Amino acid sequence: MILNSLRAENVLKYARLTLTRIPGRGIVAISGHNESGKSSIGETICFALFGRTFSLDAAHVAKIIRWGETRCSVAVDFRIGDEGYHLVRTLDNDGNHSARLSLAGEEGTPLARGVDGVCKALQELLGYDFSEFIESFYLAQREITTPHPHSEAVKIMAGLAPVERVIRELESEIGGERKGIEVAQLKIGGIDADLAELAIDPVVLGHLEEQRRADAEAENTLVELTESLEDAKSRYAANRPLIRAAKRAKSKAGSLAFLLFLVAAVLGGLWALLTQLPEHAVTKQIVDQLLVRALPDFAQRQGEYLQWALWGAAGAGALFLLSWIRGLVLGGRLSGLRETCGRLADALTNVHLTASQLDATAGGTATAPAGGRVEPTLDARASAGDEPPMGEVFLPEVERPDDDEVRRVARLIAADEAAEVEAEGLMARELAWVTHLSGERTRSLAELDRVIESERGRRAQGARLDGMRADLLAAVDTHGKRIGVREKAIELLRGAAQHISHRFNRDVRNLVGKTLPLFTDGRYEHLQIDSALNVRVFSADKRDFMDLDEISSGTQRQIMLALRLALSQQLLDRTVKGRQFVFLDEPFAFFDEARTRRALAELPGLSDDVQQIFIVAQSFPPELAGGFALHLECTRERDTMEA
Repeated sequence: MILNSLRAENVLKYARLTLTRIPGRGIVAISGHNESGKSSIGETICFALFGRTFSLDAAHVAKIIRWGETRCSVAVDFRIGDEGYHLVRTLDNDGNHSARLSLAGEEGTPLARGVDGVCKALQELLGYDFSEFIESFYLAQREITTPHPHSEAVKIMAGLAPVERVIRELESEIGGERKGIEVAQLKIGGIDADLAELAIDPVVLGHLEEQRRADAEAENTLVELTESLEDAKSRYAANRPLIRAAKRAKSKAGSLAFLLFLVAAVLGGLWALLTQLPEHAVTKQIVDQLLVRALPDFAQRQGEYLQWALWGAAGAGALFLLSWIRGLVLGGRLSGLRETCGRLADALTNVHLTASQLDATAGGTATAPAGGRVEPTLDARASAGDEPPMGEVFLPEVERPDDDEVRRVARLIAADEAAEVEAEGLMARELAWVTHLSGERTRSLAELDRVIESERGRRAQGARLDGMRADLLAAVDTHGKRIGVREKAIELLRGAAQHISHRFNRDVRNLVGKTLPLFTDGRYEHLQIDSALNVRVFSADKRDFMDLDEISSGTQRQIMLALRLALSQQLLDRTVKGRQFVFLDEPFAFFDEARTRRALAELPGLSDDVQQIFIVAQSFPPELAGGFALHLECTRERDTMEA
């Protein structure tokens, strides 16, 4: 940055300060007695650029307003490279502070407005801020001391500021990652507690589902048995009248067939005797004692009666055959009906045996495996004396029919010898018992469905918790890896920072080595500068390095001035990389006249980048006045200045 002009009203000593022709190269000398306004020019430049001065921070900047006035204003024109800029700033006693930055000649379209906006825009343009400016290009009227090695300005000059900023960001990120690990571990602890409370056994659900499948199969079997027994009972009840009717019909058919057989045999035998053995004594005896008495006209009509006897025998024989066949048919039907009774007996026996087996295995899978947790079923709660749930009732206990009784009645039913009352009574009790078993399985299934649903919900909850825990563990691992990467990056950056610091000290030492002989008449040329910017100087007289407290205060200021100019050059090399002005307020206060002349003569040629040098002093050697680009003479009596 090169200053072109400076205008100010009511700033510190000056009611009006107008510098319109500031040369861009060479020394701008500012001289005058104490309290003549020399330092006010430097503070006006500082306020114009940054809105504060070395002695007044932002909270007390209103003190820059000239005594007795209510407001001040300042405008500065400057050049960065080939581009010109115009900056205007105003301030009043109420703290109203405004600023506007624009391109030269385009004041109507500012680049930035407001104190903060102008500050940010100016820093981007210049490459440095107020603190760096104070530590390098602006030497206030104060004791020149060693710059603090950890100041932000020195870090920027050394090129360490970006590195340390990245390190701070990485350390902040590491803190965030560690916080993330703490939060994740806290959540994992909560999830572990929830999982411990769930106490999920991985085999319980499979056991419950297997138990439900067994109970469902048992229920289906019991339903089939009930249907089978009811069907057999219905068929038995329907067949009993048919069996009785078939027995009666078969008995009648047998009696009729026997009678017809006798009739056919008698008539046929009589016909055979009369026709085949008419002279036989038995035949004559039958004719004389039976037929003649029964049929007085038998002798006259014997042939006719024989014909009738033959037809009667044939007819009786035919009827006998029909009755016999009917008896066979009725016998087959009765056998079929009795087979139904046999199937009923088999069904009754099968139902009783199967139901007995199911009853014996009921609850056999109701116990959860070791370590599992199964909620009690309805039967378990009923046995414990608990009240049934709302809307549920317990079926009353039904007595199981005796095995021997079932076998005995089944044999009688199969033999068609069972009393209907006894058979139907047993079947009714058997049906009631099977129905009771089926009802128990139905209630058990309902309870198992509830328990399985609950267990599935617990398993799903556990799976969600496991998933969340796995995600959190993965997050912890990711956080750990990110911390590792950042710690490694910090380690590398600190190594780079150390290298940069060493190189910075070396460069500063080399730069100081160029200027120090000029300021000290060649008595001191070499410096030692450690990482804390502690300075030791080599004395040719003592042939050894000396601490600063071993040399005079004037020489100390000469050494510190050389060090500051070296730091300024470093800042230019690091960030600005262009032409720059410096403002040195009383830099030669402790210089003797010879060293002052030499320094003034050599300063313009020390750096190609530092082209505009403001130097404040109470007076300058008269013979050097012609070599100044501009000489501003301040007096106590004047509160205005124009140049």
